[in-house]
Amino acid sequence: MKNRSWLASALVALPIFLLAGSASALETIYLVRHADKETAWPKTKELNAFQPLTCTGSARAEQLAKQLGEVKIAAIYTSTTTRTLATGLPLAKATGVPISPDDRTIKTKNKIAKFFKDMKARHAADSAILVVGHSNTVPELLIELGAETSCYPALDIADHDGELLIHGYEGLWRVDLSRPGCAGIERQEVRLEESTPTTAPKAHGTHH
Repeated sequence: MKNRSWLASALVALPIFLLAGSASALETIYLVRHADKETAWPKTKELNAFQPLTCTGSARAEQLAKQLGEVKIAAIYTSTTTRTLATGLPLAKATGVPISPDDRTIKTKNKIAKFFKDMKARHAADSAILVVGHSNTVPELLIELGAETSCYPALDIADHDGELLIHGYEGLWRVDLSRPGCAGIERQEVRLEESTPTTAPKAHGTHH
């Protein structure tokens, strides 16, 4: 009788245990703009995707790898541009996590929404992922993840002639997916001990 009672209790508890196990979800998304890019580069649409990092940019990418090295990043997503790929490369080499280029991160709102929906499903059992974007795409990515106008200043998002941009290359945004809205987004920094600020020129119609 005791054995039957124990078996019945176990059968009742099993679905609850399985449900709890399946309730895991991606916890954190990190967003960063590509590191400092070379400004002495031909300003043509055909060559824009190949714009490389400066020496400072390469150093900042290495610093990013150091800062996120203990975070258990499960995936690194970039656009198909040299500067985003090069920004994610040191972290990929340090962790063994391959870079996954995905241009949905620089597309329309619907494409970005589909990208994050797919990522949350694909990485439901993971702790964190990194997305490397551009000065004019990071704001759109943050908005899709819950940023509201009230926290734009704190997140370094500014409107320039109708286009939302971020400035500089120091920003690193941590998005806690368990906390909706602005409360779940924190702006951190990837700051070098000794670096010279690089000012990127505005270039409407391209990804900065």
